[in-house]
Amino acid sequence: MWMLDEDGEGFVFYRISHSCWSLVGPFVVERATKPLKIPSSPVERHKRLVTDKRVFVIGDIHGCVDEFKLLLKKADVDLRTTVVVLAGDLVNKGPDSVATLRYSRQIGALAVRGNHEEAVLRCVRTYYSSNKESLPIKRYRWITGLRDDDVRWLARLPFTISIPSMNAIVVHAGLIPNLPLEEQSAETMVSARNVVTASDGTMRSTTSISEGLPIGFVWPGPELVCFGHDAKRRLQRHDFSIGLDTGCVYGDRLTGIYLDDLTKVYQVEAGKVYEKPASERQQRRV
Repeated sequence: MWMLDEDGEGFVFYRISHSCWSLVGPFVVERATKPLKIPSSPVERHKRLVTDKRVFVIGDIHGCVDEFKLLLKKADVDLRTTVVVLAGDLVNKGPDSVATLRYSRQIGALAVRGNHEEAVLRCVRTYYSSNKESLPIKRYRWITGLRDDDVRWLARLPFTISIPSMNAIVVHAGLIPNLPLEEQSAETMVSARNVVTASDGTMRSTTSISEGLPIGFVWPGPELVCFGHDAKRRLQRHDFSIGLDTGCVYGDRLTGIYLDDLTKVYQVEAGKVYEKPASERQQRRV
């Protein structure tokens, strides 16, 4: 027999079984598992952070949790007076994506979603739809260690975080100039590297670095855009943008910066080369 009850988030089904036909029991009540709903897009695509605290932005961590902790220590980040904002791609490729995610949540860090969070959520949807019976490919096998609350946290990550007090926007890949946030495509915000300008002045983003100009270079301001994603170019400094992906997972560095002091960049070296860049892996296959 099934019993219907309400738990504050909707209705929950309970299965009631008994070991004999007597109405006396004994009864065993089992809470039925509710399928986890993972939306294809965040409910809040663009988050607005209103704060009077300092803001420390960190580039792509990619599961390098030890370097993450070392960077916070090196920069003397005081979590009582500082908000930590992650520029996406917290996970994948590196040594411990689950620990990185959990530590981010533990310290109350905010984050935008990158192309790797998007990929992970697609993989999680497939895994959950199989009732967790169809294991992901090896590269994504770590997702089996995620709890439902971890997945919900990932699914809520916005594409951008605007910080009015710093006149800044954090996004994983970049933004098309002169286009309102609401009109920016998800593909641009999580995957773009360059912007191509047509003869009529219209712009489009591309993942290629061989056509157009770097997306950070063409950003005209006045807001400062902090982004990651483009590890090949490493640290980028333009008039109104800063690129913070410095290839930690590839054995280089993890980078962070305080938005109220752009003159100083904080970096820690990677403990090792956790993964070779795609270009090097392709060269080995040739």
